[in-house]
Amino acid sequence: QRVYSKKSPQSSLYRVWKGGISLDGAPYTDKKEVQPTSWGTAYWVDSSRTNPWRAMNGGKNVLANVVYQGYGLKQNQIFLRYGLVLNTNDTIMVEERPEWVRDQEGKIGLERRFMTSKVPLGVEVSLKSIPNSIVLESNSVTISSTYFASLPPQFPPQPKATLVHAGRALMDKSDCFTCHQIEENEVGPSFRRIAERYTNDKKQAERLALKIKKGSTGSWGIGLMNPHPAFTSEELVSIVQYIFTLKPKTVTVINSPKSGEMISPQPKMPGFGAPLKGIHPRYSLVNLHSKAFKPRVGGFDRPGGGRDDRRGGGANRGGGAGAGRREKK
Repeated sequence: QRVYSKKSPQSSLYRVWKGGISLDGAPYTDKKEVQPTSWGTAYWVDSSRTNPWRAMNGGKNVLANVVYQGYGLKQNQIFLRYGLVLNTNDTIMVEERPEWVRDQEGKIGLERRFMTSKVPLGVEVSLKSIPNSIVLESNSVTISSTYFASLPPQFPPQPKATLVHAGRALMDKSDCFTCHQIEENEVGPSFRRIAERYTNDKKQAERLALKIKKGSTGSWGIGLMNPHPAFTSEELVSIVQYIFTLKPKTVTVINSPKSGEMISPQPKMPGFGAPLKGIHPRYSLVNLHSKAFKPRVGGFDRPGGGRDDRRGGGANRGGGAGAGRREKK
């Protein structure tokens, strides 16, 4: 039997099921682009999108926010912790310990043990659950048990037989997907963009293999790609061959505009030429710098030699001050 706690937006128990978890992904296997998944049949699922917590005082809900504060393990049991923030700036602490139990007839059930603390006088805490709401004792322990109809034995899904390109298998075992993804640009360009830039011929394949082997910089900006000296020549060929399989089958040719033809500008987005207009209501922005803030000197080494130093008008570590200059060293 399994129990799963979901942090947001409900910050409460989310699902109870019979089955297990397929431990897949980077922490457990060589695959970088997958996550652990659950399998089996649920006894119940809280599919609501509303906050199930209530803190009532004088007939009014004084709950402002619920903060999931992590979990702890003790004596092979899990303890979930929540902070219920009231509009009075008080924070009620709730610790929940879910555990499987059986009644006298052997029917399986879920026992939820709640411990509350820091509950202000006159405030009643409750949790909307299945099948009924649970009213929690203030600054005390509350135990609620729910029993379920039996479910048949559950079995993990059979893994699908898939043929993995030898080059992809080598990349999964290396650090390639730390900086690159198939479709999206991250620290480095996507593998699809790399495949689009280079032609699939012997000369370009050898060039790419050498970049992977010795590392490189400058082809896609100033970022540095780590060398991979452990790869053999045959393994490098296999990796490059896989990258070229990502090249689009068809090429879309964009014609140049005719003389005098107006081109509609691309819409700007925050971070790409446009200012930030707003934020999600669950977040807030705080200016950490006062008007008197002056950044210290910063700099970076330019590929091929030389160094860029930037001074923001304040004292730097060398004791001088400047208004932004470039020095070649």
